[in-house]
Amino acid sequence: MGPCETAARPLYTRWMQVPATEAVTAQLTAALAELHTEASWCCHDEGLDGMGHFTRALRFADQAGDACGIANAAWHAGLVLIRTGQPNHALKLFALGHFRLRGFTPGKSASATDDSQVPTLTARLSRNSATAYALMGGIDEATRYLAEANDAPPPRDVFERASADLGTARVQLDLGQLNAAEQSAASAVRTYSEGHHRRGHTMAELILAEVHLRTGEPQGLTLAHEAIGKVRTLQSVAVRRELLVPLATALEARPGTDTQELARTARQLATTGM
Repeated sequence: MGPCETAARPLYTRWMQVPATEAVTAQLTAALAELHTEASWCCHDEGLDGMGHFTRALRFADQAGDACGIANAAWHAGLVLIRTGQPNHALKLFALGHFRLRGFTPGKSASATDDSQVPTLTARLSRNSATAYALMGGIDEATRYLAEANDAPPPRDVFERASADLGTARVQLDLGQLNAAEQSAASAVRTYSEGHHRRGHTMAELILAEVHLRTGEPQGLTLAHEAIGKVRTLQSVAVRRELLVPLATALEARPGTDTQELARTARQLATTGM
């Protein structure tokens, strides 16, 4: 077993052998798939390898006939692949998610909430497909997928709206669309603030600071200093690694002793968390 594996496997192996109706078995298997998805994402957040959990999540969701469970696991796994430098492999998972959602039949899945999840999951897959293509230099494809994601109905949930703005800002930043990225990141900061999501708010502030630094805005250094200070309160290894390194690079491109010192602090936090 890997560092993120648990001793729970024999337990769910036993309950899956307990007699139950087909519907109950499907619901329990779908729930198990969701738990594996969450476990793998927690591993990634801690800087550990949890891809084995994603593999199980996809398998269990497929056994349950849960199209949304497959799409959710594929989305999370694809995010991990993007953030570990494998955007091409991530696109394959996003394509799988899109394919299964297109074949989704309302009222036939293991979850009664799947009908409402489909638009949100479809937009997430499109937005992160745009991210992958942007990192690979596929500007036309990235632009097309981002447009598809942003044409979706606005999410009702505050966190989901902020997350969509943040994801959009990151794609626009990768595409060099700095003015648009500034607007999307600023919107994410405001929306996360409304929902009192401290982690998301800090992530959005880091992106906003990077945009201001890359455009040469005077307040970029102040924003970076404030965002870096807030990162110290977060325990996420993934957030520190994925957002502080590009921020440090943007700081290093600016002259000045204070700027260079802040860049060193950002890199130290990204690698040690101290």
